[in-house]
Amino acid sequence: MLRITKRSEYGLIALSYLAGKNGRYCPIREITSVLSIPRRILGEVFKDLVKAGVIRVARGPGGGYRLSEPPDQISLFRLVEALEGPAANGHARNPSHNGRDSQLGTGADELAMELREVLDRYTLARFAAPPRLAQGTRGLALVEPEAQLRGGIYFTQE
Repeated sequence: MLRITKRSEYGLIALSYLAGKNGRYCPIREITSVLSIPRRILGEVFKDLVKAGVIRVARGPGGGYRLSEPPDQISLFRLVEALEGPAANGHARNPSHNGRDSQLGTGADELAMELREVLDRYTLARFAAPPRLAQGTRGLALVEPEAQLRGGIYFTQE
């Protein structure tokens, strides 16, 4: 079954940071310092992302990491799969569950496929984009509909 762990979270946060660098190489020291991600863990995450072709690395002065493609070409599913391993069509086909899968039936397969479809629709650009603000009568408000659904967050000037 598709898993989203702390590795994926760190990867998504770090890639969002790189997306804001507009293709420039960024040293891992800067990324870990700004984002407060443990360097060892981010190094492991970046190793897998380089192997998957999501980011590029350059050694030496002026080197570091950068996205290999524009952020709107990198799906969140691609990121999660690079960090968590290939996702099967559901965990019902995973032999490591020792027979417990029959209790879940095709429901687990359907859920896994729907999760994949959702993550495939979201790109790094969409995730990393700062929320858009609009001036309202009571201050600044988020105008992105999905942001409103994430708790109705409003920014006000006080």
